[in-house]
Amino acid sequence: MIRAPMVLFALAGLATPALAQTYTPAEIAASQADFAKGDVNKDGVITQDEVDKRMVELAAAGAFPDVGTAKRMGTKWLKANDRNKDGKVEETESRELFVAKMRRQR
Repeated sequence: MIRAPMVLFALAGLATPALAQTYTPAEIAASQADFAKGDVNKDGVITQDEVDKRMVELAAAGAFPDVGTAKRMGTKWLKANDRNKDGKVEETESRELFVAKMRRQR
């Protein structure tokens, strides 16, 4: 008879994140500002097309050895940040990796 409550608790846990990440206001602001650079049409999401355009700009600025490499890295970024696998990235999806990188650079 103990199994039923345990199953309910387990299912309830699926609705909430196991380890909720907390961010400082400065981290959120920095994440939003960085995201805005890639959200070319300002619709609140970054698509593969927007990633490709940004990566071409970065390659032209010398951040990558060539456009092909830049685009491959952009595709990896999109896949890593697209948490719900809908083919686009919202700022809240990219925040975790962006803030983790910020914290490592401190």
